[in-house]
Amino acid sequence: RNQRLNAANALSAAKLPATQAQYGASLGGPILRDRTFYFANFEHRALQQSGLVTISPANIDAINSRLDATGYAGPRLFTGLYPNPVKTTNALAKLDHQFHAKDQFTARFSLYNVDSRNSRGGGALSAATAAAGLNDTDYSLAFGNIWTLTPRTVNETRGQYTHSTLTAEPNDLTGPSVSIAGVASFGRLSGSPTGRLNHLAEIVDNFSILAGAHAFRAGFNTLYNSTTITYPRSIRGAYSFSSLANFLSGTYNNAGFTQTFGNSVTAQSNPNVGFYAQDEWIVQPDWTLTLG
Repeated sequence: RNQRLNAANALSAAKLPATQAQYGASLGGPILRDRTFYFANFEHRALQQSGLVTISPANIDAINSRLDATGYAGPRLFTGLYPNPVKTTNALAKLDHQFHAKDQFTARFSLYNVDSRNSRGGGALSAATAAAGLNDTDYSLAFGNIWTLTPRTVNETRGQYTHSTLTAEPNDLTGPSVSIAGVASFGRLSGSPTGRLNHLAEIVDNFSILAGAHAFRAGFNTLYNSTTITYPRSIRGAYSFSSLANFLSGTYNNAGFTQTFGNSVTAQSNPNVGFYAQDEWIVQPDWTLTLG
């Protein structure tokens, strides 16, 4: 995709930069004849695009002059285009193996990654300095085994592990967050978390046996999930002003200042264990009793 084929943006009256390339490949086949097989897949998407800030140049100059006068250490505002590239990668690898005719095993690995600049919080009356980047990486490993002990007895085992990390650091680390009604928003982004870490592990086993008029089934599931969230919110403070004149004079709204205190990292875990057992008993051809 190329911006030459795009229409002009209604706000900028010009074509915004936007090019995209998406490609991938898959490969599969045998490793050991009639016993071991593999499959692999890779996909990548590279999107080069731009966002648009529509704060008026006069307001930009007034705000930046005030920031200069106060010695603000954070970045200055600008209007117009800002880069917003997005790169996404998906990968998959799978292995199937037959130990023998009654014992089949499969394993799978998957990977997902997205990386972007200025992906949150920027655009329109929100300055690019108020945005945040984004990087998210998830990978998981899963396996399964089906073992036919006898023609009437089968055991199935499955498991997985998933690891996920996300970072979204704001462009302006100095802060505070500033909102001027109908004019502009800038400063440290405080409306979304800046980090997430997740671990998930699960094991499942199901055993079934047919014995005459009975179909017995039993199994268990154990799952452990832990998540850590980093969410500083308005740790550097947040101001709201009703007009540009009030911002220039330092007069913020009633209840127009908020600040977050305390620990910005929250961790929680959620372990689960489950068991089941049941019997489907065909007492007569038109009467089945299910116990569990």
